[in-house]
Amino acid sequence: MKNLTTRFLFLIFNAFAKRTIIDQWGKEVYSAYRKAAKQKLREIESELPPEVDHFFQTDYRSIVTFIPIYFALMEQKIARDEIDRLIWKTIEGVYKIMPPRGGKKRYRKILDGLKAYQMKGESGLLGKNDWVLKIEEEDNGSYFCRVTECGARKILAGKGYDYIFPCMCRVDHLTMSLRGFRYERDKTIADGDGVCNNHFMGLGLTEWAPEKGFLTRK
Repeated sequence: MKNLTTRFLFLIFNAFAKRTIIDQWGKEVYSAYRKAAKQKLREIESELPPEVDHFFQTDYRSIVTFIPIYFALMEQKIARDEIDRLIWKTIEGVYKIMPPRGGKKRYRKILDGLKAYQMKGESGLLGKNDWVLKIEEEDNGSYFCRVTECGARKILAGKGYDYIFPCMCRVDHLTMSLRGFRYERDKTIADGDGVCNNHFMGLGLTEWAPEKGFLTRK
């Protein structure tokens, strides 16, 4: 199931990215990229742990999907900032057609899910590859989700695939923007900080535009 899902996400991304890659770097680059990415996908399917806790399973699978994509583009000597922009642009296109769910009920459901996940961790029911986090609720309905261990980064760093970060971290701003959630974060583990200080502030606007930079938002 994990392999099928990862492959499906891989096919979706490439369907959206094909025209951009060809327009920017040509058909030969796309052909070589596609071959290398498919080969890398086959490698990681047997190399990486198949499961994490179900709460973060979709996040993990999505991140894994972009390992062969990032790898194959780097093999074509494309600069990392250009790869980042391509990935962000393509994910934005996919999400606008299939937007993540938002609204008050979804906002509350995410909070409840995170609190239940924290309790599992405190009860010793999570594995070594899982996330470690703490929820701090505020009186106005907003809350912090402070992540001190990122499961995906632990797994991928151990295999030498952590080059996918912090590119994938930035996508959180897009997801929250499309959900209609007000969200801020100025620290991530991938940027060398000791914590990812996710701040969920109810319904509202989250700035996404990559061209505005990710210096004070991470």
